[in-house]
Amino acid sequence: MALSYKLISRRNLAKDAPADSRLYYAQTRATGEATLSEICSLIQERSTVSSADVKAVLDSLIFVMKHELANGRIVRLTDFGSFRITFGSTGTETEEEFTSACIRRPKYTFTPGPELRDRAKTLRYEKYTPEIRTEYVIMQPAPEGDDD
Repeated sequence: MALSYKLISRRNLAKDAPADSRLYYAQTRATGEATLSEICSLIQERSTVSSADVKAVLDSLIFVMKHELANGRIVRLTDFGSFRITFGSTGTETEEEFTSACIRRPKYTFTPGPELRDRAKTLRYEKYTPEIRTEYVIMQPAPEGDDD
């Protein structure tokens, strides 16, 4: 199956571009979502463990990851990838002026491992075209003699 994208028109940010110049860029379009329950069921079908066991393991993984990330550690899940916390800050003119209040809200960053990176090389893409749904209402003539 191919990944779906739509085209978005945005202002051209090149230095020498005319003020009203626009370019088209691809933007991914999700085709749905996979819930934790659905993922647990799919894993159950491929293994010897129950969906409840899979959910328990994933719940524990999330618990441990939150703890490790909050302690400044990178969580590396081998071939799957790694998670880390990143953040930015506002700048100050001197080192003494800088306080932790200058740090912006942290973000969780995922870096795919070798298996996911390799899979990305084989992805196919297709442009999203919305279905045009036309509904016709067929009017039936009223039976003769029904003039209530």
